[in-house]
Amino acid sequence: MNFMLILTSGRDYGVQLGEFFRKMDGVKPNLTGFGHLIWEDGKLKGEYNLEQQKFMADEKNEFLLEWTQLRDTNLSFDRLAIQEKLLHCLENRSFSLVSLTNQDTSPENLIINDGRVRMIDPLPVLYSGVVFAGNHVNNYQTLFPTITNLLGT
Repeated sequence: MNFMLILTSGRDYGVQLGEFFRKMDGVKPNLTGFGHLIWEDGKLKGEYNLEQQKFMADEKNEFLLEWTQLRDTNLSFDRLAIQEKLLHCLENRSFSLVSLTNQDTSPENLIINDGRVRMIDPLPVLYSGVVFAGNHVNNYQTLFPTITNLLGT
């Protein structure tokens, strides 16, 4: 298969996924809470039943703890640059619309058939769809190519 055809097809699939995320993020679910879905008292809801600001503050603290654990490893990387980026992101982080969204658009959760891409996700979440759209872009532009290069495949 020719490289330009693969590149064009990949862009087409990305556009389809972007449209999906925009539409999904525009629907306000009639569910309470944030996070993974759980059944409680005969109702479906997000696993975290907190005010949005409290949820964001708790999650920020979780990210800072994870940063501290990474920072204190023996891995070689520019700690100051990463910390500055992280703190900048955390200061500017917010979302106003909670939607039912897909959290994992890795290749095993995509089905491509007749020029259309379909997404499956065994663990949808109540969160900001914009966050997971950004995660998708990061995975396909940075993470997956890096892993492929490291594995030499």
